[in-house]
Amino acid sequence: MQRCGFEERLRGGTFTLLAPSDEAFLKIPPSRLEKMFNDPAACTAMLENHVIPHVMCLPVITEEFKAKSIGPQRVGFDCDPDKGHVVEGHRVRDGEGEFLLGGNGVVYVLDDVLIPDRGEDPNAFVYHNA
Repeated sequence: MQRCGFEERLRGGTFTLLAPSDEAFLKIPPSRLEKMFNDPAACTAMLENHVIPHVMCLPVITEEFKAKSIGPQRVGFDCDPDKGHVVEGHRVRDGEGEFLLGGNGVVYVLDDVLIPDRGEDPNAFVYHNA
């Protein structure tokens, strides 16, 4: 967030942050991660799609639901019988301490990083595992 100057965008308002765990970032090859962090557009696109501009209560989601991120995309949420709550098919941790309530929102921990593949169209995103 600091490298991309993203912190200012989270001042004011309420948010749901989809925060990948440390282990999620370790799944990404270091060279790919460094390349993404050194490309401001790629870094911003990744961060935007981990932030929903309002508070979401995941336990009430029982079927597919799309929420607009602060980026150009809508992010898919669902309740999978085997994985529990998922975001774009990636598991949301649901144990004790796996979410945080803050003064301006909530943070949920993901097992994977949602990496947008900008391809040829910067507004087209395809989510995939690292």
